[in-house]
Amino acid sequence: MEQPIALKSKLLRAIELVTLFIGIPTAYYYDLFPFHKIIPLILGALYTIALLVFDKSFNRQEIGLNGFKNYKRMLLRSTGVFIILVAATYLIAPDQLFFLPKNATWLWAVIMLMYPVWSVIPQELIYRTFFFHRYQLLFTSNTAMIIASGVAFSFMHIIFENIVALVFSLAAGIILSIIYSRHRSLLGISLEHAIYGNMVFTTGLGTFFYIN
Repeated sequence: MEQPIALKSKLLRAIELVTLFIGIPTAYYYDLFPFHKIIPLILGALYTIALLVFDKSFNRQEIGLNGFKNYKRMLLRSTGVFIILVAATYLIAPDQLFFLPKNATWLWAVIMLMYPVWSVIPQELIYRTFFFHRYQLLFTSNTAMIIASGVAFSFMHIIFENIVALVFSLAAGIILSIIYSRHRSLLGISLEHAIYGNMVFTTGLGTFFYIN
């Protein structure tokens, strides 16, 4: 039987998880924030950074490459993802296929440069590095952790108010969580996420990932 202190720690950690990963996206969805929707993401990133900085048990090597070397596998996965995204865009929104690079080249170029820095790294810090370290005591298996991280990542995308964003982000979240669980590298997983994300906006499926 678990000690009362351990049970209390788990309860508090569970409340934190629900607040951050269910409460905040839900508040987004119902437009309960009196300020721009990017602010909670920034505040969330700052909160996770603060907790990790002051957590002596956190392995700071996970911030860098941490031995990540599987670039060939990343390339193969990215090739497969690109083919799927092209096919999906053609079937779901054919009028958007390669719309940005063909019709708004400068905007597309800005997204390619800014999205990895301002969106991907905060997301991966929160949903992979922070999530895996902070909530490991709540899950009895690595598989459960991967699923929880992937589902939380997908749920965040309710802010886009469409099923396509939820489905594709769930698939991406599971894949990214599996990969992160193997090498624990924020920089490595951010690179792969950036590749996927940039391909989403390049192929045209990014039309489902804009805040209304």
